Amino acid sequence: MVLRGLAAAGVIALAAPTAAAQECPTDWPSESALQSSPAATPAAPPSAPRVADIRFTGNDAVDADRLRDAMVTRRERGGRADAAARYDPARWAEDHRRLCAVLRDRGHLTARVGPPQVEDAPAAGGERRVVVTIPV
Repeated sequence: MVLRGLAAAGVIALAAPTAAAQECPTDWPSESALQSSPAATPAAPPSAPRVADIRFTGNDAVDADRLRDAMVTRRERGGRADAAARYDPARWAEDHRRLCAVLRDRGHLTARVGPPQVEDAPAAGGERRVVVTIPV
């Protein structure tokens, strides 16, 4: 209520949601089950942009590093980008499933995750890079 009043007064700006948050189904496996059976996800093509960073918004309950570790998509490390550190929207379903498992295992049964927002980051070595921001 206070935030809406401040926004109306022009003190802050509320970002309009770009897409509806995706609910986390309750019948998916737990986080430990996902770790023991890695999903077969297609490798991103070498021409796909490198993932400079993965960020989470709206999350105060679970450490961002814990969420990143659960994902199939990875950040580039030391300027290197293997296939997992290339952004491929086809991997979002698996990332969503894994993020939901982490949140559910920590008691957040009605969590909503994503969809990711992808923005360009400064290029490195002539390759396109992106920052992936995931609302939680």
